[in-house]
Amino acid sequence: MLDGKGKILLQLDSIEATGLSFLRGADQGLTVRGKNLVGRLTRLKNGRFDLQDYLPQTTSGSATLPYNVEIDRGQVEVIDLNGPTPWKRTVNTRQIKVVGLGQDWVASAIASVPDVGSVETRIQNTQGEGFVISGSTQS
Repeated sequence: MLDGKGKILLQLDSIEATGLSFLRGADQGLTVRGKNLVGRLTRLKNGRFDLQDYLPQTTSGSATLPYNVEIDRGQVEVIDLNGPTPWKRTVNTRQIKVVGLGQDWVASAIASVPDVGSVETRIQNTQGEGFVISGSTQS
């Protein structure tokens, strides 16, 4: 996925989706597995994340298809322009997991952050309420 300037926003070496069958009807879920994520996440001066501009728009109906996403190995350049001085680090993780239903989802990962250490991160999105990001360092 490229941003509006043609720079890589997200890229995967491989991706595989399973779990959908036309014969099973409504009782099913989607499982997506990917490998070697490379990406960039920027928090803009207004506090909004640039990635939000590329997510699907919410609709009035609720989605009923549960999904589970697992990404093995990730490297994300995190840029924060919201503070008094820009902050930039390359974050590495062995696995990223996302589980959800429609616009309601939870993502989690244990990331290695230079000058910080190992950080257990959780991001939750709730339709109509937005993101909640939490994290804690590990010894």
